[in-house]
Amino acid sequence: MCWVTPVTLTEEKLNVLLSAGLGKVLMGIQADSVRILKGLYGRNISNEGVVRAARTLAKYRDRMEPPSYDIIFCNPMES
Repeated sequence: MCWVTPVTLTEEKLNVLLSAGLGKVLMGIQADSVRILKGLYGRNISNEGVVRAARTLAKYRDRMEPPSYDIIFCNPMES
């Protein structure tokens, strides 16, 4: 098992990890607001980057368990 971020996930890295026996991936997203992602969490990622990373994980669904996504709900800085 490993944690990934949308910024650092690539097909090449994922393929290497799966070939080494990886069976589960957890991806941190935290929020869908660019303002919150960049300002509060220091994450330099766009929503499009998150979608790209999720699609990359989906391409390999036959080689691993379904991925888990870490999303923070009830953030007092968001409505």
